[in-house]
Amino acid sequence: MVKWVRKGGDDMTHWHIAAWILAVILFFAVYVLYKKGRMKSAAVLHGILRLDYLLVLASGFYLVASVSITFGHLMKAALGILTIGFLEIVAVHKKKGESYKPLWIFCLAVLGGTILLGLYLPLGIRF
Repeated sequence: MVKWVRKGGDDMTHWHIAAWILAVILFFAVYVLYKKGRMKSAAVLHGILRLDYLLVLASGFYLVASVSITFGHLMKAALGILTIGFLEIVAVHKKKGESYKPLWIFCLAVLGGTILLGLYLPLGIRF
């Protein structure tokens, strides 16, 4: 059975989850627009995506500051920053017309690891 663990930062947890879900959706929208050659629309969405990255980072740092910092929290923060970096690199490569499959694979692996670690930590979900 899945149950939510409630410890400080509940409202910010929801904002953080909403921000990174929005970031992933915007990332795929930007990627598809660049792929279709709709550069102007993609550039606008890419700017919005970058603003959303700031929301993800701000809410993430707030969550880290609201709990007792452990190695797991530091790893999650590092993976989160790496995820944002790799998402940005993949989007910029697509903008330039380059496609680099190993980067995609690594990006998705880091994203998956970040999400799983976030669910495992105390503010996440218990299975």
